[in-house]
Amino acid sequence: MKLFPVLFAFYWLSVLVWFLLAERLCTGLSRRHPLLYAALGQPAHGSGTGLRGPLALLGFLMRRRDRFMDDEEIARLCRSMRTLLIVYALVFLSAPAFF
Repeated sequence: MKLFPVLFAFYWLSVLVWFLLAERLCTGLSRRHPLLYAALGQPAHGSGTGLRGPLALLGFLMRRRDRFMDDEEIARLCRSMRTLLIVYALVFLSAPAFF
């Protein structure tokens, strides 16, 4: 059971990092690519879009639409978010094996 506090801390740290990265991505898209940001439904957190905005942002990331943009900073941010999502999923899908 000593692994539980580590997984708990990892969970909350990853949630915090995800929200910070998502906020940074939304800010970058809204400033440098306003048409794309509008097409995604302006997915900023707390914008009142419900799940539609975050799901559009997740779809943007998973479909790798950033590769069609000529913006290295956005591309690097998207790669980081995809990596975090994959690591997060792998850790929590494998977590039951440790208990």
